[in-house]
Amino acid sequence: MVNNGTITSAGVGNAAVQTGAGYINLTNNANATISGDNGVIVGGNLGGVSVIENYGFILANNGYGITNSGTISKLVNGQGGVQSSGAPAPLTFTGTLPSNYFIFIASKTRYGQLAASNVTAASSGPMVFGIYGGGVTGVLPSILENHTYKAVLSGFDQTQNLIDPSTLSGVYTGTSGGTWALNSQSADATIWDLKVTGVVSTSAPQDLTPGSNNSTSSLSGASTVSISGGKLSSDANATITAPVTLTGSSPVTLDPAGFGTNFSAAITSTGTAPLNIQSSTGGTITLNAGGNIIPGGVTVSGGTLAIGDASNPNASLTADVALSANSVLKGHGSITGQVSNAGGTVSPGGSIGTTTINGSYSQTPTSTLSIEINPTQNSLLQVNGPATIAGTLDIVATAGTYVTKKYTIMTATGGLSGTFSTLTNNLSTFTTMAYKVTYDALNAYLNLYAFTLADTQSSVSAVTSNIKKIFNLESAAVTNAMTADCSVFDKNGVCLSVGGRYTSSNNSSSDNATLAIAYKLDDNFRIGAYVDQSVGTNTVGTIKINGSSPVLGAFAVWAQNPDQKGFQVRINTAYGTKNLDITRSSFNSSESASASSNIITKGISATLSYDYPVAGNLIVSPYIGMRYLGQRLDAYSENASATVTAPLSYSRVSQTSTTAMAGIGLLNRFDNNIGLFGKLGLEQDLGKSRGKIVASGIDGLSDVAMSTGNQKIRPKVSGGVFYDIDKAQRITANASYGKQPFQNSATLSTMVSYQIGF
Repeated sequence: MVNNGTITSAGVGNAAVQTGAGYINLTNNANATISGDNGVIVGGNLGGVSVIENYGFILANNGYGITNSGTISKLVNGQGGVQSSGAPAPLTFTGTLPSNYFIFIASKTRYGQLAASNVTAASSGPMVFGIYGGGVTGVLPSILENHTYKAVLSGFDQTQNLIDPSTLSGVYTGTSGGTWALNSQSADATIWDLKVTGVVSTSAPQDLTPGSNNSTSSLSGASTVSISGGKLSSDANATITAPVTLTGSSPVTLDPAGFGTNFSAAITSTGTAPLNIQSSTGGTITLNAGGNIIPGGVTVSGGTLAIGDASNPNASLTADVALSANSVLKGHGSITGQVSNAGGTVSPGGSIGTTTINGSYSQTPTSTLSIEINPTQNSLLQVNGPATIAGTLDIVATAGTYVTKKYTIMTATGGLSGTFSTLTNNLSTFTTMAYKVTYDALNAYLNLYAFTLADTQSSVSAVTSNIKKIFNLESAAVTNAMTADCSVFDKNGVCLSVGGRYTSSNNSSSDNATLAIAYKLDDNFRIGAYVDQSVGTNTVGTIKINGSSPVLGAFAVWAQNPDQKGFQVRINTAYGTKNLDITRSSFNSSESASASSNIITKGISATLSYDYPVAGNLIVSPYIGMRYLGQRLDAYSENASATVTAPLSYSRVSQTSTTAMAGIGLLNRFDNNIGLFGKLGLEQDLGKSRGKIVASGIDGLSDVAMSTGNQKIRPKVSGGVFYDIDKAQRITANASYGKQPFQNSATLSTMVSYQIGF
């Protein structure tokens, strides 16, 4: 029976074709249709079918294309294919499988697919699989290309012994030749793909056009390849030996699809078609030939593009290359054009080697340059033109014994601008040596030093400890200086005070000479200024304080009553600067280096008190107040020398505090000449900014906090004695004890002063 038209059946459960007694052959030619509630029913007692050949469509509305409860000796099927191309649905089958099943292949998108359900093997044994035309006499041979034909069988569980295992692979003896293999899919073992390789072609396939999707296996054996658009996807690790020509202007996409595809002949262009390397599953496209020329440019938006492997350093590409996220450019060859890295990774060599760019190179902040090193060699990005860099530098070290060395990791003959903002590396896996990325006008370098990062970090921590002491000492000096006053006046309303103060804080100390002058504007108000000068040179650990610059300040006092009783308001300001000679001592292997900087301390305070007579000459003075204190150590850099190969630089560090003060003061005169006074109070921080030492000069150093362990609420106590020589002269001795806002360390200050009124 031969059908060249349409056979249909109406009615539920009816078949378009149902066999009668005996055996017949059924041929459904191309474009012919058999359709009904069921397509073809082959009955057991009603007979069988020797051969069914289906080149058209056998369709079922509710049942199956073929239902077999009899005998089918051979089934040839060409119904099915890639659904996106408009191919029909697979031929459905239930019941007893045919003894022999042959797939007919019209093209890579139109080929036989058999979807089985509830099937059993024929009495002759497991079903024999083959390709129609491969040793089988028929009216048409299959047309094979090197390709993987997806889902040619579905519903076939090999554990049920449904397919003859000796027919899972074979050699096709049709017009194209080639070998084939039937493989179950990894995701579903009941679905089988047919992979064809080794097909001999005398001319390149010409069907890679806009909108098409082909596999690289289809190019095997081709002598030349012409591509006018579309997508070429890798379906195995392979080498394409045919030269490839891009024609026209339509984009061409190469998808490595997780595989490695090597183009050993050049890819060239007769038009302006751009080439896009794009993959969501990784994989590598390698151009191993010289003379790859793509005027439309190359974009890499997923996967890896390699210009020459280690065996092909003469590979070359003439094209502008643009990288985006999840993309890699590597290779041992050269690129002539502009290379822009906007989110991807450039890895010269891929193993240790050189990638040469005859043009310009740019790298954005989201991009990476990856450099491999070993103890003697390193990868190199050679740019014969200008380069602009930013983003990440990734150092990939391999095993070995590293020594002091300067690696040139990038060269730009047209000038190098910018720096890498981030350094990632695995150096600590193989060495403890300190490291630093440096630059000059044309090059970027990786330096390995003889000392270790850990020892350098320890030396920075040690010098930071001494800087903390300086901060604490200077904050104490300014805080104490802001207590300056001069309150002994004579007829001209002028007061002069001279004195000396000793301050000790955290095992460091300073000696100061003080001079204050005040002017009494009226019985209630006086103003003044003072100078607080360090005497000599003080040393704190490895830091020398040069005290040539004094603390300068001013004050103003308002008293409610001429006898200084009742309310009083006091405002004090101070500003001081000191020059520091800072030495970072060697710690084990670390270098010792020196530098100079300045520390500036400034403050302002305001206090409101009330002097209240209690009994006799005893006056109680409760008070409240506020104080702001700010300090800054200027940025500085260590001096390089023959013994200092990696001087460090330090950024400016600042700290501030706003403090509330409250307490009570006592004053008692024993006679007209002698009096005792004292204060007991608390200080509480209301706001604070904490600085940190940020050192650079070698990479990997951690910042060191300046202010640690301080108390938010601190006690403050002071006391002293004064002696009035006469009404215009007074000698005072006092001491104070408390903790500073930046460090949890005690400060003791003692002072003796002489006041005289004019």
